[in-house]
Amino acid sequence: MVFCAIGCNEMDKHDDTRTVQSGTNAHKYEGAVTMPIFTTSTFAFESSDAVEAYNRDPAGHYLYTRYANPTIVAVEQIVADLERAEASLLFASGMAAITSSVLAVVRNGDKIVTTPSLYGGTRRFFRDILPRYGIEVAFAPSNVIEDVEPLFDGRTKLLYLESPANPHVEVVDVKAFAAAAKKRGIVSAIDATFATPILIKPYVIGIDLVIHSCTKYIGGHSDLIGGVVSGSFEAIKKVEEYRRTLGGVIDPEGASRVGRGLKTLAVRMDRHCANALQVAQALQESDKVSELFYPGLSNSPWHALAKSQMSGFGGMICLSLKGGLGSAKRFVDALRVIINAPSLGGVESLASIPVLTSHVNMSPEELGLSRVNEGMVRLSIGIESATDLIADVHQALDAV
Repeated sequence: MVFCAIGCNEMDKHDDTRTVQSGTNAHKYEGAVTMPIFTTSTFAFESSDAVEAYNRDPAGHYLYTRYANPTIVAVEQIVADLERAEASLLFASGMAAITSSVLAVVRNGDKIVTTPSLYGGTRRFFRDILPRYGIEVAFAPSNVIEDVEPLFDGRTKLLYLESPANPHVEVVDVKAFAAAAKKRGIVSAIDATFATPILIKPYVIGIDLVIHSCTKYIGGHSDLIGGVVSGSFEAIKKVEEYRRTLGGVIDPEGASRVGRGLKTLAVRMDRHCANALQVAQALQESDKVSELFYPGLSNSPWHALAKSQMSGFGGMICLSLKGGLGSAKRFVDALRVIINAPSLGGVESLASIPVLTSHVNMSPEELGLSRVNEGMVRLSIGIESATDLIADVHQALDAV
């Protein structure tokens, strides 16, 4: 097993330097500037004694790519560095990262407390899979700490959060939640995919496990599936046991694409944030929009909180259109620059209707708890010209 600690005692470099240069000294191969892709499933030993030595202490050697691989480890080091965490693990998908992290914490008879606003895949895992193994999941009625704390009891082993939340970009008080969990000895985990390690540092704030879907902003080009979890050595070691056994590790070529995406993450997030703010401001002007969710707007109920714990407001916008699903479909179908596709975080702008994608086949009660309605549209604002994006949104609203 290979873990990659960040250089905690090194010069305090900025994130845009870390994304480009972190990990480049982890391995030196014939002077390569970028990390080579080690497309090997297994690694040779010079003797059987060396295998025995590996079993006693794996440091300094690789055995099998499902356990560790030089390409994968180098990219894990970059993420850990960005998060200011002790170690990170890459996975084959965001859901693989979520499920392995959760299973590393809870067992039969334990309880998870979570907030109502979650990615649909996470909610389905909590709703359909975990109860089969005797694990209770308690959903709070809101995303505020006052409604979550009463659910804690002696069986609670995990507090699971998402911020900004999918799909309506609600921001939770990460510091308050982390402190509440720590006071009770409860492990805290957060899916911070919408924010990325550039906009928020949950591990620094006090969260134990920080999860991202690398498919989204970290990869940034809609050409890979991956996930990552970061935390302390102790916490990540437990998660690694599940990754190794369940087999959810990313392949070396996918890891290489994650590493490539990380190099431009900081500069891309600047553009995502700037474009999203301009598009959100344009959407404010429409009388066809019944609700508009973007924490960067000064009238957002989450604006002050987001400003206090994030360095930017992100590239995700959610709006509800008058007229319900019919209006949402007409709006999305009329878009010409923004693409009708699920997922998010790529350089291209995407639009999706949550009740048809991330929150499909959920009961009215679940949609109500998640505050998702049929007229809701989620926009992932890319790095195109903001002028073109605004013009596209305006002409699509004319079709509603």
